Amino acid sequence: MVAGFIELKVTQAGARIVSVAGEGTDDDSPTGRLMAQIIDAFAEYERGVIAARTRAALQSKKARGERVGTVPFGFSADDDGRLLGNDYERRLMARVRELREDGESIRGIVRVLAEEGFRSRTGRAVSRGSVENLLRLLADAA
Repeated sequence: MVAGFIELKVTQAGARIVSVAGEGTDDDSPTGRLMAQIIDAFAEYERGVIAARTRAALQSKKARGERVGTVPFGFSADDDGRLLGNDYERRLMARVRELREDGESIRGIVRVLAEEGFRSRTGRAVSRGSVENLLRLLADAA
């Protein structure tokens, strides 16, 4: 479907698509168009199969109680993927909440966290974007 739209736009621009793989799709003949459509159909089918396998694998992991996706802020994962509370990140979240409740701006929160030595998961200073994300996380949890 997307390939057809792209082909239309390319044709409208006065150009044509040529395959370097040489599957017989590089001309405007009925055979060339048919081959291009078949290749596009199989590519779409393959994407669908991969997506279905990925969904099934994630559902299987979930059913076994394994973690799926990223580790939420305030948690760490052990070697088996189980979530454990992360006291450092929870203190950071509590400090951000406290500073915001005291009326501190986002820039001010970043400054105070830097002065107090708080660091992100990567060991860098806590950024403005991180503080904004934490404030959204805290608002969603409320």
